[in-house]
Amino acid sequence: MDEKKLDELLDEMKEGYEHLPDFIDNHTVMVKLDEEKGKKNWKRWMPSIAAIFGLFLFIIMTLTFMDSEGRLANKSESTDEKEGAMEDDQDENNMELENKVKDLEKIKFIDELEAYLEEAKEEFRKNLGIENIDQFHEVQQAQSYISDIRNDNEIMQHYSLDEAKEVIDSIFVTPNMLVEQINNNSGKVEEQLSYYFHLATSFHYSLQNAFSELLIEYRITEENQDELVEFQENLDQYSGPKEMVQFLKAVKKNGYLIEQDKTGKLSVTIDYDHIFNQINSWNVKEGYVRYFKVVSSVETSGGDPFEMEWDQFDTALLELEDIYFTYKDDLDEMIRNEIIHTTGYYLNLYLTQSFGAQIDQPIDAEQEYRSFLENHRDSIYWSLVNQAVKKYEENEWMANIELNDEFHAISRKLRILMNENFANVNIDDIIWINRWPIDAGTNQIYGDYHEEHDAEMLQDLSAFEMTSLFTYAHSKGDLDTYYSLFASDSKWAEMDKESIREELYNRNSFINTAQNSEFVVLEKTDENRVNLFFIQWEEILGSIQMSKVDGVWKVYDLSTD
Repeated sequence: MDEKKLDELLDEMKEGYEHLPDFIDNHTVMVKLDEEKGKKNWKRWMPSIAAIFGLFLFIIMTLTFMDSEGRLANKSESTDEKEGAMEDDQDENNMELENKVKDLEKIKFIDELEAYLEEAKEEFRKNLGIENIDQFHEVQQAQSYISDIRNDNEIMQHYSLDEAKEVIDSIFVTPNMLVEQINNNSGKVEEQLSYYFHLATSFHYSLQNAFSELLIEYRITEENQDELVEFQENLDQYSGPKEMVQFLKAVKKNGYLIEQDKTGKLSVTIDYDHIFNQINSWNVKEGYVRYFKVVSSVETSGGDPFEMEWDQFDTALLELEDIYFTYKDDLDEMIRNEIIHTTGYYLNLYLTQSFGAQIDQPIDAEQEYRSFLENHRDSIYWSLVNQAVKKYEENEWMANIELNDEFHAISRKLRILMNENFANVNIDDIIWINRWPIDAGTNQIYGDYHEEHDAEMLQDLSAFEMTSLFTYAHSKGDLDTYYSLFASDSKWAEMDKESIREELYNRNSFINTAQNSEFVVLEKTDENRVNLFFIQWEEILGSIQMSKVDGVWKVYDLSTD
């Protein structure tokens, strides 16, 4: 190193020393040295510190993000709740609006129907020729009908306005109005004939009610009553109230009379001469005329057969039997069914009304029934009356409710005997099933048989008893038992048990057919095959075919309609 450089270095050191503070000592210098050393260590740890600080910062940011997401989620849920509430409110508003629309439609419906009612009443009033018709049953019936509609919130689902108007129209039909309709549609006379005849009966009650009101209102005395009866055919000479004159004209116009009984009481009665003159003018077939004449002979007291002496019903029954089997091919189905119904009704009255209010032995009834059996052995009623006599004998000719139920069943059997589907059936083939199981002995038989399935136990059972066992086991869900009752040569025996269970279920369960039936009718096709029909009001609900296999009746086939 040359002198010049050495001198420069020394000068710099001197200048630096001169600038040092006066209070610096050795301790201070040592502290400074330590600080410098610390600064070097801090630089060495800087990467680790930075990593730790970065991790801390990441956690802070993550937590902040999660909190932000939470707030967003809560805000979203709150929005969904608000939107859900708004949708609920909207649904309620829509429902309320829909209900208001329905209410308005119903109000309009009723208003239009009430207006139509007034028109129908006016037409009814004009046809009768009576100013005040409020006392007529038809008016009250129509008003009651509209009241029912007003109270039915679902009425719009059941009826259209046109259908409701048709109901109103049907209420206000009078015999005279129907005659005019028939005259204008002569090709449909026989279809309307039964309606005409029974309308005459039903309208009679309305006239009688209105007549009673007039007698009270105008205080018609006995003397005036005689005058009313005397001059009803010549009303120009009748000096009574104008309203009564109008009423008497309506009575005559529609085929009725005012008659006075032995006690002097006045009443409206059906003028059957008028009715049959009208029927004959339509050239109706003889069977129809004879049928309505029988009914009129029974119901001449105003349509109530209960007023006829019970021991006179046999005459009407025999006449109806002759009419049915003589003219059934000429009669339409509706009249044939009506004759069957009427015959069953009269037979029931014949078998039960002999007791009346008595509970003692009706000697006259026993004589009457035995006389019928002796004199009418070829009648379709013979087996029915004979069965009734046996029931009476078992009960020592004493009346009770159970016996009456038996006689009702006997009368209903007549409908089956007169049904063409059962032409070869007799009274013993018709079994009334008023219990469950359908045969009284089934519980015992099932208890003995269902565990071991010993076919020997079934050897002496009839086809009906086996049918009862089958349906009872089926009702209990005892698949093993009712499966064992299928004939080995039937298609059912070829099926596995579960398939049979499913098949019977798909057929709406045969057990429902058995339980809903009133009668079982047995029809024997040969020594080893019997058909059993389950009947309710002459309708076949289902059938079961039994086949005898090794001396035991088994199920060959079954069906439900």
